Amino acid sequence: MGGYLEKDHGDNGVVTKGIVKSGQSVLYRKILEYFQSTLQSSYDQIMKLVSNPVLEVDEALSLILGNIFFFCFLFSQPFGFLPLYSPNDEPDIVGFVGNLRWAFIPSFYALEHGEFNKVLVFCELRPPKDADEFYGYYVFSDYPIVAELNRQLKQCFKDGTVSEPEFFSYRATLQKLDRSFLAMVDNNLASCIFRWLFMFRESVFGFIREGKFFAHKLLFYYSCLSYWTGIMGVRGTGVGAGLKCPVIEDYLQYYRQYIFTRFGKWDDPRDEASYNLVIKYRYVLSLVDVKNVVEFRPEVALRAIEQLENSGGDVQAFTKPEQTVY
Repeated sequence: MGGYLEKDHGDNGVVTKGIVKSGQSVLYRKILEYFQSTLQSSYDQIMKLVSNPVLEVDEALSLILGNIFFFCFLFSQPFGFLPLYSPNDEPDIVGFVGNLRWAFIPSFYALEHGEFNKVLVFCELRPPKDADEFYGYYVFSDYPIVAELNRQLKQCFKDGTVSEPEFFSYRATLQKLDRSFLAMVDNNLASCIFRWLFMFRESVFGFIREGKFFAHKLLFYYSCLSYWTGIMGVRGTGVGAGLKCPVIEDYLQYYRQYIFTRFGKWDDPRDEASYNLVIKYRYVLSLVDVKNVVEFRPEVALRAIEQLENSGGDVQAFTKPEQTVY
């Protein structure tokens, strides 16, 4: 027997709605209470920053780690009461992160030279160096996903699909992904790739709101990478290992509809492969070696899975790293 929760417009403007089993309704309401109290705490911290932008180390750690943990909760909770992106100007995670980023900058200065500077390993708190990161003085790695997105971006700029301001903003955002991959290899730490969203250029959040094609492509790959590295929790690695994650799955469905409305079909085989790996096969990468992530080729992995499936093989056994980075 099911229970129904009406819309709840909280003090912070969060809209929630869900249909849950009666046995889950108490847990659901407890989660909402925690969600509201944590959001209020984050708001209080940010208001404190407005009046006094100088932070102590413990305050900086609290602001960074508390909000990252909160972000992970929003992203991975099974009810999907806050979407990654809402085209109807309702509250969403993109807006939450976009508004939070600027509050992280004082934390960078508090932690940069201390014993906790490892918190900054993914550099989302580092103020941008425009001359180096914005106007092109950067050599990209040859990691497949980054290299292909960079190639597509150049082509979109060449054919006029993206404007010059968009091009530089997307390029700077791709640089952050590339540097994150390099940091992952240096630290053998793949599970934190979800923090890439905090490194998006501020203007990219605006382009997402405007429905710009390449901005949504970046958000699409952010979602896929987060799923493949297990932000929602996993049952192991390989096919069928990923758990349900409404935040990611709903956005991937939105992106597919966006692409089909624009082109009438998938225009990019890698997009299609990435979508199917998540939605159809719930595929999760092994993080024992971070090269499984940075060298991952979605289209190669999907082709191997489909070949196994068509030959009557056990797709659940598709977990070996060498099967996915070829």
